[in-house]
Amino acid sequence: GLNLFVASNIAGTRFEGVVRAVIPFIIIMIIDVLIISFVPGFSLILL
Repeated sequence: GLNLFVASNIAGTRFEGVVRAVIPFIIIMIIDVLIISFVPGFSLILL
């Protein structure tokens, strides 16, 4: 949250523009967490 405010201030852009640029990466991270949580092979392969 705070890093988005800092990034928008440094870049000189609006906060909404930074959030729109970050949304695809947040969606990818959520999908990754769901895969690791519900597909045991991905988390157990590291053991």
